[in-house]
Amino acid sequence: MKKYTGPIIFIALSIIFVVLLMPFTAEPEIYSIEDVEGAGQFKNPIALKQISQEKTADLMPLMQEFIGSSGSIVLNVRLNNVEDVEENLAEYRRASKQFDNLVINLDMSESEIDEFRKNNAENLRNLEELVNDSAAFEELNHLEIQYQDENNPEKMYSIAYEGEALRQKLEQEFADYQNTSVALAKSGEAVNIYSEQSDFSVEEFAEYMDEVDQIQEKRLLSISDINIELQEELTLEIDPPGGIYGDTINATGLYSQTGNIPTGEPVTLYIDSIKYAVSSCNVTGEYSIPISITKMYAGTHLAYTRIEDVFSPVIPVSVTGTDGILTLNYSVSGTTISSSGRLTTEGRCVSGAPVTLYIKGPDTEDNATVYTDNFGEYLYETEVEPGEYTIQSVFSDPVFPVSECRSNKLVVPITKSNLYLYIILFVVTAAGAGYLILRRRNKSEKPKNTVISPKETSIFDKTEEFLPSEPLPEISETKNEITPAEVVAIREYRSRYISQRAVLSSAEAAHILGEGFTAAIQKYSGQECSPSETMREYTAKLDDMCRKKAVVFVTLYEAIVYGTDQQDGDELLSAWDEVITCIGGE
Repeated sequence: MKKYTGPIIFIALSIIFVVLLMPFTAEPEIYSIEDVEGAGQFKNPIALKQISQEKTADLMPLMQEFIGSSGSIVLNVRLNNVEDVEENLAEYRRASKQFDNLVINLDMSESEIDEFRKNNAENLRNLEELVNDSAAFEELNHLEIQYQDENNPEKMYSIAYEGEALRQKLEQEFADYQNTSVALAKSGEAVNIYSEQSDFSVEEFAEYMDEVDQIQEKRLLSISDINIELQEELTLEIDPPGGIYGDTINATGLYSQTGNIPTGEPVTLYIDSIKYAVSSCNVTGEYSIPISITKMYAGTHLAYTRIEDVFSPVIPVSVTGTDGILTLNYSVSGTTISSSGRLTTEGRCVSGAPVTLYIKGPDTEDNATVYTDNFGEYLYETEVEPGEYTIQSVFSDPVFPVSECRSNKLVVPITKSNLYLYIILFVVTAAGAGYLILRRRNKSEKPKNTVISPKETSIFDKTEEFLPSEPLPEISETKNEITPAEVVAIREYRSRYISQRAVLSSAEAAHILGEGFTAAIQKYSGQECSPSETMREYTAKLDDMCRKKAVVFVTLYEAIVYGTDQQDGDELLSAWDEVITCIGGE
């Protein structure tokens, strides 16, 4: 045994050194200024500042254009350019979402970034309401002209009534727009961005409100000279007059008219000039409509009911904002982080609310938005590289009467799996131990010199008799039959492609069919497909008829995977079906 002591020690030391060096060979540390941000506690403040300033300089022109772009929306609203308004609003909505993600690259503190995102969301909501309500007000203007031509005073009265409700709502939107415009301008000044167009948009909004006031005052003056004998009355009460998220309040009233009251008369409830619900009167003319406070921003809303051309008084509805509570938990499986939590307010679950998760790694920053379910819970899973990550979830949506809230920051360590190292070490150790055991066994079982008697040798001199055996069957050189199970296995790739193409990119989905194509060649033709071979080399293994169909599939596959041309996924699937059928997949 002493003979092998030296080699065993040498092998053991070699294994130890290999295990210690492998992590460094897999991730060599190369210093560059771009990598300094993820250097842990050894961060270089000068390098960090330089990187931040460079990113800010790149984004400044885009941010300046974005802050001022709301002015064109307001201007087109005032000029009643409907198509331009819709186009500008869609572009602003896209840019708003983009800057919510890019703002982390600006030279701004975390609180300034959060303030920007909040004001950005409120400004977008104000612009969307302005576009919708201005379109409704313009529609009233057209109806007014029509009813004037028809000499219909009752219709004119209803137009003036609804126009007054719209004017009150537009005034509230103008006040909110002024506040958010000032707040966004301050966010721009923090990075030396001064946008005069922001002030211009507020001035345009003010002039538009002056025009609305003039039109509505003229409209009210015109109906004051109209003598209408109103034989109907429609009342409205809100009980209670307001509430918080999750409350249900009731809109009740009475529709009375001289004579018989028609049962089932439809009553429409409007909140902020938008149809909310439709109910009907009972035999006594009473109606009741429940109002659930969910997606109603904190503040005052205007409600009224309508039966044909009869309107109720406009009643304010007060929605009080409440504080939200957002939790965050995580679990790790390999390199997958599962983030989950719950959004509540006043002990109530907030459903359908957007929750944004921010994941910051050693050299990456990412975010994703998910929505809470009926229990206020959310879940998000993502694959990451090994390293230390900081995750946080944030809720901020002014549509809900729930204030902005954020979870605690959690640090998630993702370690590299060392399983392959343990496997190598186990294999080497087992091989060495097996070798030594076999050597010792062979040495201990070495036969000694013995004398064999003639009687014993006679046993080996006898001729062994063999019974005649059946001749061996000839090996068939025909192609193996394909079992139904193998056909189902190949068709499984098709099912995976159809079910996952909606959530995967075109290239990732195409890879599924590519794997099925390779598996089919190996199963049906009996030829091996080496990983070093290309798809075109796989195609060359087929006969002439199937090769032509395979070339069509491979051409479409390469165009999608390498991005040389935008191909239709259905065309790729059809080509895959043809080549699989040709080589034996049916």
